[in-house]
Amino acid sequence: MLSNKSIVLTSVTALGAALLVLTQTAGSREDQQSYKLDGSWIITVPGTPLVWNGVFAPSDPSGRKAAVYGSVLVRIPADLVDPKVPYTDSSSDYVGEVVMTGHDTAKLILVGHGIQKVAPSLTYPFWERVAFAWVAKGELKFKAPGEIDCTFTLTDYPVGEDGLPDTSQPSLFSTQGAGKMVRVSF
Repeated sequence: MLSNKSIVLTSVTALGAALLVLTQTAGSREDQQSYKLDGSWIITVPGTPLVWNGVFAPSDPSGRKAAVYGSVLVRIPADLVDPKVPYTDSSSDYVGEVVMTGHDTAKLILVGHGIQKVAPSLTYPFWERVAFAWVAKGELKFKAPGEIDCTFTLTDYPVGEDGLPDTSQPSLFSTQGAGKMVRVSF
């Protein structure tokens, strides 16, 4: 039979162990929260002249989900790689979403458009038209609070009448790549 002294000692030991587990868990949660989807980023694809810029705007207080907005500063000449892709003079800004999938990993999707310059006419009085839509899907891996490695697949699609990628049609072109992201901060 256990004495009152043994019961108290066992209870205090169990409480101490529980507090140790709780403080260690809280500490690891702080580490996990150090990677937030926010801020301004410069994205490069090593070995190429490609440079993008982007902004992660958190859509929840934890910073685990964010809207993405940015622009492609150097056009990806997919029309040179595959003749099925129409020539473009520029790329539109892009929009998308990024979501944390783990402690230091996230997935993202971006959508933008290839733009062609055209001569205006009476039936089409504009100087540009959308040639195709591109979709980039990728995985992000935080290396440090201001540094991310990414892998992605970039796919070009015909555009539906709504201006969105028509994914029911065969893709025009698809390629895989890897990039580096660096946070712009003081």
